[in-house]
Amino acid sequence: MGEYSKDIFLSLTEKRRLEILLSAVQKAERVWPDLALRESFLKNVKNYLLWLTEDPQLSLQGQKISHLFRLLTPRMEQRTLFDIAVPIERTLNLSIKEDEFLNVTNYDQPEKPRVTLPLVIILDHLRSAFNVGSIFRSADGLGIEHLYLVGYTPTPLDPGVLKTTMGSERSVAWSHWDQMDILIKDLKTKNYHLVALETLPEAITLGTFKAPKPMALFLGNERFGLDQKILKQMDEIVSIEMRGIKNSLNVANAMSIFSYEVSRQWQI
Repeated sequence: MGEYSKDIFLSLTEKRRLEILLSAVQKAERVWPDLALRESFLKNVKNYLLWLTEDPQLSLQGQKISHLFRLLTPRMEQRTLFDIAVPIERTLNLSIKEDEFLNVTNYDQPEKPRVTLPLVIILDHLRSAFNVGSIFRSADGLGIEHLYLVGYTPTPLDPGVLKTTMGSERSVAWSHWDQMDILIKDLKTKNYHLVALETLPEAITLGTFKAPKPMALFLGNERFGLDQKILKQMDEIVSIEMRGIKNSLNVANAMSIFSYEVSRQWQI
């Protein structure tokens, strides 16, 4: 979508005008570090908002959106774009996912070096690209050293994974392995303590688990978990205590809870 003149903009339906406005907001966010481009797109945003106020037939929600032009100040922060975008999204009945609007990068904050833990994670035959992407994001934030993607587990080469990683695949080291046995042998030669996260009767609870260094955490398929052949090669099997009717968590959530507890114990 390019820039629209006032006459053309006002000749369109209200829905179409809001779509154009939302697109301009998104473009401003994507070029935020470039001051000249940012100001150019923000100028479009302001014009579209002001032109909305001139439509006497504008809906009540459209009128509320048009008043958002007051947020466009010379010193506005990047996060202010959400204050403009969200009411438009809701008016358009858009179901916006986190990966579909606005980059995670906050250009208002300086970057900091990433600190890693002596903890690697093995994803064995995960099916969901969304889960893998979510694990990449958590791995970046929690300082995971390496992600091993085994079998048909999708990699960041999969567009579905990239939609959820939000760029974390560039900061988290990862590799793909076809055969679990070879990977386990490699990890053992490097003296990793092998831990499976599974809801089994013989598992010890995360609350009583003492995390050794270095450690490799194994996570299995969303439906079937880890194969018995793999479980027999583990040093320990750990479960997360559950209090609800369901006895398990989403694999990405379970990974985050386990990794946070490990980092807490290691005080890193």
